[in-house]
Amino acid sequence: MFYIEGRKVRVLTGQPGKADKAKTQTVRICTRDNQIGQYDYVYRLNSPHFTSEEELKSQNFQTIEALGTYLKEKYHAKEEIYDGDIKKDVPPTGPLVTGMASPSSWEEKVAKVVEETIDQFICEFLEFPYLHRREQSIHCELYKLLVERRLLSGHYPMGKWFSQLIHKEWPEFSPRSGKSQRGTIDLCIISPERLKNCSMEEFIEGKIAPAIAIEIGLDDKWKHLRNDLNKLSDSSVSFGYVIHLVRHNVSDDFDTVEKLILEGATKVKTAYGRLTGDKAFYKLTNDKEIKIR
Repeated sequence: MFYIEGRKVRVLTGQPGKADKAKTQTVRICTRDNQIGQYDYVYRLNSPHFTSEEELKSQNFQTIEALGTYLKEKYHAKEEIYDGDIKKDVPPTGPLVTGMASPSSWEEKVAKVVEETIDQFICEFLEFPYLHRREQSIHCELYKLLVERRLLSGHYPMGKWFSQLIHKEWPEFSPRSGKSQRGTIDLCIISPERLKNCSMEEFIEGKIAPAIAIEIGLDDKWKHLRNDLNKLSDSSVSFGYVIHLVRHNVSDDFDTVEKLILEGATKVKTAYGRLTGDKAFYKLTNDKEIKIR
């Protein structure tokens, strides 16, 4: 047994009590409680493509996602959902979607940075709502704030090329229910591991599932907000954020807007800023209610 991201990793060969015990092997990563028998990730290998704890430990993986990618590429392992003694294949959502059970530690660290940045973004909008005329320019402002963060800056290897982590107008990983084509996401963050292991075709066509997705609305009506919430609720991202900004003299059903902002936060996180008269209504990413100042 060894550890990755503070979690126990076990390599088990064979299924006790079954005739095919020599034909199968699993690599199991415990939940955060590190209780044997409770696993967030299970990778199944078939004979003769077996590995060992010593071999995996020698690779010095820094993330669970890196381990999963290695097992899939070298050993053709299948990722499974662990439910007691019942094993189910992870639904086929694409070659680079990993960590279906829970986010990686890298994603969790980045999510905190993103939330801090969005909160800063909301506060600056309330103070200077007309720095930008149109929504596209607002997107660029948030992009600038994100790329200034150390964890999100720099260039990362992608085969023989390099790319960055933050991208604008990234295609949805798969079409939403009722849609024949993929839409796009305003801003998204791709993990370094997924960039490193993607093909040029997957990158150019946007066939990499983002770790984090952000949708932004400026002076839009409540139906646009509802669509943004539905888009990210149906996506395969680990962390989704919907930001809704409203400036002076915009009319809408704001009871419905604020209900959507609060109820939508159960599936994705929401942030909100609205100016009217001498008041500002707002919600930061982890607020549980709409505040007034």
